[in-house]
Amino acid sequence: MIIDLAATPKIRHEPYLEYEFQANLDADTKVLFNDPTLSYSHLVALEINDKLLRFQLVGAQPTVTIPGDDFLVYQSVMPYVDLAYELYVGRLKEILIINDARAQHVFAFMLETNGVTADPQLDNSIVYRDTSGNIVWTINAPYATDANGSTVPVTMQFDGTQYTVKALPVETTVYPIKL
Repeated sequence: MIIDLAATPKIRHEPYLEYEFQANLDADTKVLFNDPTLSYSHLVALEINDKLLRFQLVGAQPTVTIPGDDFLVYQSVMPYVDLAYELYVGRLKEILIINDARAQHVFAFMLETNGVTADPQLDNSIVYRDTSGNIVWTINAPYATDANGSTVPVTMQFDGTQYTVKALPVETTVYPIKL
């Protein structure tokens, strides 16, 4: 999942395993990362003024969080699966790392929004619009590659509140898969 943002990222390390970056271009843009071990927690929340998009990986387990200046890795959120977030200028990239064939290959994210409406696109991307119809965020269509850089087929479903992706490895797929 890639989310387009109008921001220059910098993660600020705060107490209680909360991380955020503040946009250089717009002081009201935030991406907040929380420790998924907390019962109320989400993995990621995007905020611009009064608009909000939160997503939580369904079934994520208590984990070790490894922060960097422009990335976070949640180790072993599921057996043989890590979850990483990379920050780029104007983008947030989510990467599910399927480390072994024994891992599950279907992942669901519960989504919560405020002030935006989802607009699924034919290319499997999801555009979030404000009440005026302006694009606030775009979640690009999912894709996956294996350790050799080969494309791994992916399916996606979206029902308005849950985003589900599935990696479909083939016989020649080499782990880990990055989805």
